[in-house]
Formats: sequence, structure tokens, C-alpha cells
Amino acid sequence: MGDLPIVTENGLGSKTVKIINDLQQAGVDKYVVLMRHSARQFGTAEDDPFMRLTEEGKQAAYEFGRALPSDPPIRFFSSYIERCVETSAAIEQGFLTKGGKAKTNKIIDPLYVFYVNDLPKLGQLAYKMVGEDEWPQFFRNWFDGVISPDLIEDAAPAAKKLLGTLLQLLQEPSTPGGNICISHDWNLFLIKEYYLGLKPEENEYIQFLEGVIIYKLNDDFYITNHQSEATLLPSPVD
Repeated sequence: MGDLPIVTENGLGSKTVKIINDLQQAGVDKYVVLMRHSARQFGTAEDDPFMRLTEEGKQAAYEFGRALPSDPPIRFFSSYIERCVETSAAIEQGFLTKGGKAKTNKIIDPLYVFYVNDLPKLGQLAYKMVGEDEWPQFFRNWFDGVISPDLIEDAAPAAKKLLGTLLQLLQEPSTPGGNICISHDWNLFLIKEYYLGLKPEENEYIQFLEGVIIYKLNDDFYITNHQSEATLLPSPVD
């Protein structure tokens, strides 16, 4: 990955990194970002867990890191799936090239789809609906409890657990200012549905390197993304 231009105005992750930079300019020095991994290969439902980043995806993640403010320091976390680990490493590499200080990636379970009970069967269902452009209905069925719990757990408790993990990272006494968590599109849909009121049927599919940002300002916690105004979160989460 060479000395290429940083994230362009319309590049992958550009809207997310703009919010991070804007928050820093506004005096926010502690934040956590839940992000989808960068651009990846595609295959069958059975192959999905093994699909890694494309070369373009690696470069986009690297450029994202170069576009981050060099201060405060950042900790990196990810799902154990390799494309998430690759994304984290590439962002960190880009961040370090501009003088940033980082703590290298740590895998944490809630950044994976921890609520899925039968990934092969659910994956087949999801791939079929996404292929037929019925993905909003798939997520609506999950959020409304239509899909069998044998396949996937209830969405609301899953969202609460995921948000709790993110807030815990933000509140750790020894944490540096920034925390970047590389995860999956399903987890972004969860948080956007339950804490930003952004419904899948009313918005586009989660983009690569799209993120939701949670930050602390004074003694309050807020959540935002490029599609919404900042929303005050209860603390602790109800």
C-alpha cells in the first residue's frame, strides 16, 4: 500500500471518517465506531465466512486510516472473521503512517453475529432474499420476530448486548480516545434500527466501511451516523 491520496469525498467510508473528524473539531476526545468491513469477495452462502477483502478493499481501508485525525490514539477491535481482521489491520497501518498511535487489533465475540443459532440454514435464507433484492424484508422479519429462534435469537436483546459492549469500551478508564470496531452489516442494521430509528426498508443497504459513531460529550453519550442527527443514549442503557 503506497503513498496514495487519502479517502476522497465519495470514497468508501468517507462519510464516516468525516463525522469522526468533525467530532474532534467539536472537542470530542472519546468515541467508538462500529463499522462494516471493507470491500470483499463474494461467493456462495457456504463460502461466505471465508471470503476475504479484495485488493481494492484493502486499499480503501488503508486510506480510511490515513484520513483519521492523528490524535487521539486508537484501539482496534474486530470480529474473528478474516475480512474484519484484514480491515482492522489496514486501517491501523494507514493511521500509523500519519503519526497516529494505536493498540493493535483485539478480537471480541460480540462483533461477530453472536445471535445466529444456525448459520448454514439462515445463510441460505438470507442469500436467497438478498439475491432477489428482498433484503429489507429479511431484516424486518428478524426485527419483528418472524424468523424462528432456532435460526436466530430475538433482535432487541441482541442489539442491547451489542450496544452494551460498545459503551463498555468507551467507558473503560484506561481507554485512549478512539475505538474502532470492525464488524458486519447485520450488526449495523441492528444498531441503526433500535438506536437511530433507521429502518432497513427506508434506507440503502449498509455500505462497506459504513459506521455508526458513539461518543461521550461531558457526561452524556450520543450516537450518530451520516444519515441522522446525534441522539442521546441513556446511561446505563435501559
